[in-house]
Amino acid sequence: MASADNAADLCIEASLFKTADKLRGNMEPSDYTHVALGLIFLKHISDGFELKRQALLAE
Repeated sequence: MASADNAADLCIEASLFKTADKLRGNMEPSDYTHVALGLIFLKHISDGFELKRQALLAE
């Protein structure tokens, strides 16, 4: 059963990498890292905001 889960994870990972390649298009990999890091930063800020918002609403 565990090997089936691993195979499914590898399939999903391969699919995600293939999708990322399509989204990147003709962009250089070094430029793509700036986009990816920017999105990760925005996600981090959004999560922090949501935690603070929930704490304020709880008060």
